[in-house]
Amino acid sequence: MKKGILAGLALSLLIVVSGFSQVLQPVKWSFDSKRINANEAELIFKADIDPGWHVYSTDIPEDGPIPTSFNFVPSDNYSLVGDITTPEPIEKFDNAFEMMLRYFDGEAIFTQKISLTSPDALSITGELEFMA
Repeated sequence: MKKGILAGLALSLLIVVSGFSQVLQPVKWSFDSKRINANEAELIFKADIDPGWHVYSTDIPEDGPIPTSFNFVPSDNYSLVGDITTPEPIEKFDNAFEMMLRYFDGEAIFTQKISLTSPDALSITGELEFMA
């Protein structure tokens, strides 16, 4: 009888621990590029945001949440043209941060235009930071 209780308790603990070990991923990112002409291309970053979640905009006041940012590794094969473009964000007062914040729900597509300085195929690397 004691072995059955201990086995049941161990199984219950295992189920509880495994339930806490799952990592939430409420935002799925995809990346693409589109050639505009022989000398320019557009980098496309798409965020698919789960219902009930949102991703903060690139323009967030100081002392607020982490803004979405894109940092590209410099290369002689391309240069950035202008700033990254974003969709129109939702703007609301956030009680947790006690300030007006801009964010995206559902889907957000960010684009960055680049100038190509080489006709060769190239790889662009960088980092994406965001908060959901």
